[in-house]
Amino acid sequence: MGSPIIAALRKYRKEARCSSIRIPAALAERLVRFDPSHRNTSYHQESLKETARSLDLLVPSGPLTSKASALLHPKLAASSGVLSKCRDEVIRHFRTFASCSASYCGVDFGPHHEDDLGDFTFQLKGFDDNPKVLSHAAKHTITITDSALENFLIDPVGDNDLAEHEGRSHDSGAGLDVCPNGASTPGSDKDDIMSFLNDCFESKPIPVAEFFANKAHFSSAAPAFQGFFEENCSKEMKKQLQELELSDVKEKVLFPMFVDFCNDHYPHEMKRFRALLEAADMSNPHSLYSSARSFKRKIIYHHGPTNSGKTYNALQRFLRESSGIYCGPLRLLAMEVYDAANAKGVPCNLVTGQERKEQPLASHVACTVEMAGLQQVWKVAVIDEVQLLSDEGRGWAWTRALLGLQAEELHLCGDPSALAFVRSMCSATGDSLEEYSYERFKPLAVDPYTLNGDFRKVQPGDCVIAFSRRQIFDIKRAVERATQKRCCVVYGALPPETRSQQAKLFNEPGNSYDILVASDAVGMGLNLNIKRVVFLTLEKFDGELKNPIPVPLIKQIAGRAGRRGSLYPEGLVTTFQASDLPRLHTCLGEPFPESCNAGLFPSCEQLQLFAKHMPDVKFSELLDRFVQTSRVDSYYFVCLNMGLRRLSAMIDTIDNLTLEERFTFCFSPVNGRNPKAIAALFQYAKSYSQRIPLQLLVGRPSLSPHIDFQLMDLEEKYHLLSLYLWLSHHFPVEYFPQIQEAQTMSLEIASTLGESLADLRV
Repeated sequence: MGSPIIAALRKYRKEARCSSIRIPAALAERLVRFDPSHRNTSYHQESLKETARSLDLLVPSGPLTSKASALLHPKLAASSGVLSKCRDEVIRHFRTFASCSASYCGVDFGPHHEDDLGDFTFQLKGFDDNPKVLSHAAKHTITITDSALENFLIDPVGDNDLAEHEGRSHDSGAGLDVCPNGASTPGSDKDDIMSFLNDCFESKPIPVAEFFANKAHFSSAAPAFQGFFEENCSKEMKKQLQELELSDVKEKVLFPMFVDFCNDHYPHEMKRFRALLEAADMSNPHSLYSSARSFKRKIIYHHGPTNSGKTYNALQRFLRESSGIYCGPLRLLAMEVYDAANAKGVPCNLVTGQERKEQPLASHVACTVEMAGLQQVWKVAVIDEVQLLSDEGRGWAWTRALLGLQAEELHLCGDPSALAFVRSMCSATGDSLEEYSYERFKPLAVDPYTLNGDFRKVQPGDCVIAFSRRQIFDIKRAVERATQKRCCVVYGALPPETRSQQAKLFNEPGNSYDILVASDAVGMGLNLNIKRVVFLTLEKFDGELKNPIPVPLIKQIAGRAGRRGSLYPEGLVTTFQASDLPRLHTCLGEPFPESCNAGLFPSCEQLQLFAKHMPDVKFSELLDRFVQTSRVDSYYFVCLNMGLRRLSAMIDTIDNLTLEERFTFCFSPVNGRNPKAIAALFQYAKSYSQRIPLQLLVGRPSLSPHIDFQLMDLEEKYHLLSLYLWLSHHFPVEYFPQIQEAQTMSLEIASTLGESLADLRV
């Protein structure tokens, strides 16, 4: 028997290594055998049994049914998101099954009543060439639920049409004779069919079809398929299609036909694009980290609000073990852990993008999450602020660390929003999971007395939150004039060393620096003696529009008020304007989001593999095409923000750079809205492309700043030096002759900024 379906099942029988597949009776009733080698043949009970015997299948006794006309399309099954809903073993077997055949395939099932479950069982037997496999398979049964398979089904015939469909003569030409290549009995009305197809293909292009044929190919393949379909579509089929919803037509009928048409008429293009799909496949990201999958990890999730002790407990475990790695979101946090570990006699190295500090005999590392070392085996690893794996720009770094760290114990610290993802991940990886929930040491209360727009009501221990650098200095000026008290400032553009100096100044009692003015950078990374957090506004300007501050960010910033062991153990939070107080109440009362998705980004090696199929495409377009082509599970998304797009487009204008070098330059720490930073990166990349040593683009500052403009100039110089140091750790060191000078100038600028801010009267 030369049927491709029979050949596929024989191959599946050998490779799947399962003795049976159990399918609920209700679902089995919807499955009918469809074999492309007998396109218009109705299979009756005897022919089905004959086919089963030829396949060495065990068909249970009882009547065989073929009441529905649902088709199982292997390409759809192998690539759709439905696979993510199945257990791993189901995915593996069905992918094996789908990969065996290039045609439609389905199997009839007879009823098999066991314990009154009414299951239909499809059993494989006869592993004659491998008795050991037979022994294993005899114990192996897969149960597949209706929800796992519902999107595999292509059902062009409604339930009301079943009886009529079964009663028709298969050679009358009146039935819905769906064929793998889309052929059916001629006789359709040209204008109506073309109008109908135009709605499907032109007004709303088929997304899933573009998934199998890229846009350039789709524009030529789709019109050809329209002509083919018009020529071969029967009136009965036209009638059936017109009764379906447009989305059902596209996904369940036209899409499989279109794929088969492309396979027949454009085999080389389809093969090339499938290679692209394979190169961009990120549907099982945990499988990319084989070393971490080689042993079972114990994952411990510490979740709770700010000031609840979750990170403290994880770090105590980190310090007690013989080796460990801490992965934090900020250089400042990594520096704090580095200092604390060494102060307690635990030798610890510091690894960030900009600096390396090594201690003799150190077996512990404090690093930023992007620098997490995946090659070394650790006793304990700590990933801080794990909920940031959903960040659109940097989330990939948390996901990479979470999936790839080789640690016997992996401690996750953050709010509960990532808990559903971590549970799903552990189910996929086989890691064990322990969950510990924390509450604040002291409750956070809303102060009903707002400032009513008056800075004279600011009190010692207050932290006023603003969301722009200009506002921060305006508030500092207004508060100091209204209260005669001194203000410290903390915002993202300040060097980590300067932020630490300002925090220390604020925390120290009796020095007249009683008030802190800060941006959302205060939300993590600093231990502060804050009595009350005051929000200037609950909106933030994103460069184009003012948007409400996300609830998790409000809760994280507000949670900085009150700290165990400080002068103010009980925290308060309020607003500058009374009109914002009701929304603050609402936000603080909302629970944390129940789930979040995790960011992914391809490794350089994966991009290089993808680029082999697109040798003439620029790097920026390559990134876009990868994102468009990539397949991800429903728990993931691909990170590609506008900043990365702009940098990649700029790097494209420079010749003589490898893909790996372009990849690295695009991830350098530059502010995409700062023209000086962009210009510096461009100059460094251009010099490197010419293999010219990179020279510092920053002169040594001559005067201490006394006004805001001079402060900003110093901050920009610091970040240009930071860029130079970052590049020196990611490219051959011989191209960076001024590393020592850059390090010295960075420390000088950070110190100068701290002194200037302390003395500054604005």
